[in-house]
Amino acid sequence: MIELAAAMVQAVTMWIAATCIMTGLGYAVRRLFGLRVDGCEEALRLPWLGWGVALVVLQFWHFQFPVRGFAFCVLAVPGVAGLLWGAGDLRRAVRGSGRIGLCLGALSLGVALWMAYHSTTQANNYDSGLYQLTSVRWAYTYPVVPGLGNLHARLAFNNSYFLYVAVLDWGWFAGRSHQLAGALLLLWALGRSAAGGWRVLTDRRSCRAHHLLDFLLLVPIVRLPMFGYHFHSNPSPDLGGYLLGFVLGSELLRLLERTAAAEDMPAPRETRQTAFQFVYIVFLCAVGITVKLSFLVFAGAASLLALWAMLSSPAGSRRCAVRAILWAGAGLAMVILPWMVRGVILSGYLLFPGTHAGFPLPWRVPADVADHEAAIVRSWARKQHVPPEQVLGNWSWLREWIARMLGKPFEVVLPLGLALTLAPLLAGRGRVRSAGVGARRRTVLFLAVPCGVLLCWFWLAPEPRFAGFAFWLLGAGAVSLALQRYSRQAAAAIGLACLVLFFGQSMNVLEFLHEWQRDMGPARVGRTEIKTTQSGLRVHVPVGDNRAWDAPLPWTPYFNPQLRLRRPGELESGFILESESHPVPHPLPRERGRGPG
Repeated sequence: MIELAAAMVQAVTMWIAATCIMTGLGYAVRRLFGLRVDGCEEALRLPWLGWGVALVVLQFWHFQFPVRGFAFCVLAVPGVAGLLWGAGDLRRAVRGSGRIGLCLGALSLGVALWMAYHSTTQANNYDSGLYQLTSVRWAYTYPVVPGLGNLHARLAFNNSYFLYVAVLDWGWFAGRSHQLAGALLLLWALGRSAAGGWRVLTDRRSCRAHHLLDFLLLVPIVRLPMFGYHFHSNPSPDLGGYLLGFVLGSELLRLLERTAAAEDMPAPRETRQTAFQFVYIVFLCAVGITVKLSFLVFAGAASLLALWAMLSSPAGSRRCAVRAILWAGAGLAMVILPWMVRGVILSGYLLFPGTHAGFPLPWRVPADVADHEAAIVRSWARKQHVPPEQVLGNWSWLREWIARMLGKPFEVVLPLGLALTLAPLLAGRGRVRSAGVGARRRTVLFLAVPCGVLLCWFWLAPEPRFAGFAFWLLGAGAVSLALQRYSRQAAAAIGLACLVLFFGQSMNVLEFLHEWQRDMGPARVGRTEIKTTQSGLRVHVPVGDNRAWDAPLPWTPYFNPQLRLRRPGELESGFILESESHPVPHPLPRERGRGPG
């Protein structure tokens, strides 16, 4: 009991420190646009911006140095400086929020303790044991390693999220950073949703559709740590993609509402706010691509819609729009270019497992291995435990896939049902209080983004966790837009009903309270045996399973006798293959229907 209490306090302390640093980074960037923090809601947006800035810094840092505690200190210096710079603004924002600030503070502490109780445990996701923990370990131990995909193809997926996990791997949480990373993002997302819910329930005059959306997104956000794949205690980039999708969906709807009502606000101030909102969206969209490549479609659609909203804003100016586009382009380049360079170093390709943009480098992963990885992702999303050649190129998988989707009531059925039910309301006129027909059309365009994402998702890899956030953006967005036009009281009632229904049918309190004793130590190490390649390289290979969790480096479930180091005795020099002849790995067995990636 004492050990658990100490671990919980340590986790909350680390979360507070990381939140302060990310808030300071976000505030410094906001001040570059000449904008201050106007209220509690603006303050809650700062950590996400700071997190994106941190990922950019870590990508550059990883070219020369491993991502360890010293990198955290490097981030802490400008973060603390930004926090001190904005101390007055942040203090006034908290005071100006009144009861909402006090309530959110008390709620955040309680939720943080609850999250700490459930996150200070071992990672249990299949992919955590397959490649996620070892990706974090490689980032912590060495700078980016050339040809790491030749050792284990999944290590070449180039997820910047693992750098974020690695930078927390120090001090109390050495070897346990997976217990911090995901839960911290969940706390930020819950804070945003709670603020939106408070506005919906207590301040109907200033309530907007994006507040309703934030409130309704409490349902999937609360579900993620409780009933999903235990993302909160695993170093899974899926969680980062989910939550970033929710944040950007809310920000995009906010931008559409802001530009729709811009004629009623002072032009200079509104122009700066709109420009910053556009840059914020584009920048975090780029960050989302580096976190998870499957985020690409949403990022592109959301950025284009945000660009249109800014350019068509009645309060916009051509000069300010050009400056915003230049800022957004600079931010996009700072995120994407180092990420692509890291991809080339890891695999020889810009967008692995895609092979269209390959470079003639000695460590380039063979094309058939990359193609096989891509085929596994696409086929597993359609029909599991079946070779890709039996799935791709035909529709025999469709009936089983539909049955599998119908078996996911909260991930798929409920949000789609809400969207289809409320479609007639969105097509009607309604009782709009402050916006005309043009404004209504502008905000309804928001739904085109999740619709487009889901269409591409179905064609490419229809596994819910690759674009699961789009279902809830569609469903909750439809509810928000429809009820904003008709009745905010009904919106609040439906939101509360969804939460009560969700908890009433799904929550098993005993399931969360019975286990006081748990393994809170460093990540587990799987059983391995050592095999030697033709060049004399000793490699750990899992025994009895494809997972070795946080086993000593290097380890791989795909032993290749032709693997060798670029420079003998130096793991950081990278891995190459002696010849083009090599075995292609077979599909991996999975647990609980999880797919690769």
